[in-house]
Amino acid sequence: MIVKKSYFLLFTALVIVAGCRDRTQVTVSDIRPRETNSDHLQQALQIIDDLDATDFNQATTTSIFNFNLWSKLHDDDPQWVTPSLINTVPTELASTGLVQAIGGKRFIPLDINYLHETSWLHAIAQWAVADDLPHRMFWESYKPTIADEVASEKLTKVLKLFDWTVRNIQLAPLLDYPTIPANTEGPVKISPQLGLPGPGYSRTNRHVLTLGVGDWWQRARIFVLLARQQGIDVVLLGLPAEFGKTNQPWLTAAIIGKELYLFDFNKGLPVLNAAKTAIVTLKQLKEDVDFTQTLFPVAHQQQPQETLDGLVGLIEADVVAVSHRMAILEKYLTGERQMVLTVAPSIISLRLRTEHQINRSKIWLPIYEGYLFEAALHEKLVAQDAAALEFVSSTRDHSLFREVPQLREGRFKLLRGVFDDDESNLGVKGDNGAKTLMMASRIPTKLIEGMLENEDIQQALGLLKPADAPVFLWRQTLVDKQRTFVRAKDYASFYIAMIHMEQGHYQDAIDWFERRTIINASEDTTNADGKEDIPSVNAATNNNAPAGQPIVNIQDILSGNSLTNGVAKEISLTRSTFQDLALYNLARCYAALDQQAAAAELLQDSESEQKTGDHQLAKLLQE
Repeated sequence: MIVKKSYFLLFTALVIVAGCRDRTQVTVSDIRPRETNSDHLQQALQIIDDLDATDFNQATTTSIFNFNLWSKLHDDDPQWVTPSLINTVPTELASTGLVQAIGGKRFIPLDINYLHETSWLHAIAQWAVADDLPHRMFWESYKPTIADEVASEKLTKVLKLFDWTVRNIQLAPLLDYPTIPANTEGPVKISPQLGLPGPGYSRTNRHVLTLGVGDWWQRARIFVLLARQQGIDVVLLGLPAEFGKTNQPWLTAAIIGKELYLFDFNKGLPVLNAAKTAIVTLKQLKEDVDFTQTLFPVAHQQQPQETLDGLVGLIEADVVAVSHRMAILEKYLTGERQMVLTVAPSIISLRLRTEHQINRSKIWLPIYEGYLFEAALHEKLVAQDAAALEFVSSTRDHSLFREVPQLREGRFKLLRGVFDDDESNLGVKGDNGAKTLMMASRIPTKLIEGMLENEDIQQALGLLKPADAPVFLWRQTLVDKQRTFVRAKDYASFYIAMIHMEQGHYQDAIDWFERRTIINASEDTTNADGKEDIPSVNAATNNNAPAGQPIVNIQDILSGNSLTNGVAKEISLTRSTFQDLALYNLARCYAALDQQAAAAELLQDSESEQKTGDHQLAKLLQE
């Protein structure tokens, strides 16, 4: 496996050391650059604008160069101070060069990745709340009556962002913190420092957004960051813990007005009151301890009042988001580039303490653990560690994006809400939208099946056999390509369905989910008429696929039941990568069409990681 350069950039960022100093709001006029020419800043920002379509590593180097030329001549932010809550970060995490670099103005490689991720999050947070399509308003009927119109509008936005997160990030199991191997030499290290996967930190925000999978902590973190782009603070509520122990997250809480509205990302549901009629607040839970007791993990049910009194605010505050350099840069992002780069954990902590009686707050640690994990993982990958290679292959394989570049471009366009082709200039073909790019990623089934034996198909797909390549190695190359094309088709089919759903084309979305995404291995797929329209090609030379043989559909390839022997069983999918998420969204499409019974039937049969919440949602739809 080729080790990605991005790991090296992250590793480089982890060893940078600088001085320390947080910030409060300050106007642009209070911070004046010593130069009137901002060419360096504009060049750096233009590179950030183009990151979706450029080489990330080269862009990182060039943009850092320009950012640092700009920041070198820029005055400090006089109102920025070191966030006091940084002291709640354990020593093994706080002693990294990243934390020490908080106060500096010098940009580091990690900043470019942060800016790119934040630009995605800002785009999602805008388009996902911009309309009132039925699926986006799904939770509106559970919104409690709120007299304050501004607070009511904020809660509607929060519900839409919650909906986007649950529908777009397939829930993965939450890992336990791994057992640390006995160490007889050197200092004791925590699991992230050893490159051992654990809860919340084993996937970066980039991996969660691009690959669409995350555990519930990672789901919650994306939700926090989306809400931040709408100016809404969200925290996690941590359960009380013994001294020296970690406060485990319980629920996610949106701070709106004088209330904390609660969400459960493990179940994929807002927390509803006992009557299941409205989203509940923390204040209401404190008034009904008996009901609240049923929501706590078993270990905390014996003393519900003490648990409520001991809740801790866990604040998502990335080391980059609390840095001096981002506080300065944020003031200069205007127009379409405007986005929230910073967070003030001390202010959030103060609100929790004075308005919600949560007396203790801490920085939430997974993002910090993640930086240590990525650095350790990088070292393991360089050393060709088998466990690390398997972990990357199974959880963050971006080979599809490398092999099928339209898929990568289409995914990025989808994150930005660019679904359709640009037709703003009549008579002039504009940039392709996500839907067109995803369609282009779906190679016809007959081509995939014939590529092992048909040289014309191989050439059409850009696969040319080197003159000196051994036959068995070339065949393995073709089999690997087959596997990639099958997976790419599965990936693209799911996201085409999602695009139709996001546009409110629910019947089209249902067709794509049912006919091209969801695989039912128990069905006989050898006669799947109407499932997919496959264009014809010239007859292949495969002896098992003579001219005129009926063309099989993608369902056959994915399920391993092809009528031909063109696709080897070991590269066939028996389950779509997005099977669980496709079934959930299929149910939500039926619900958007007021076909509640069909939606409930799908959800009550759910066997996904989110099945407890799905079963509860099925009951709600039946009431």
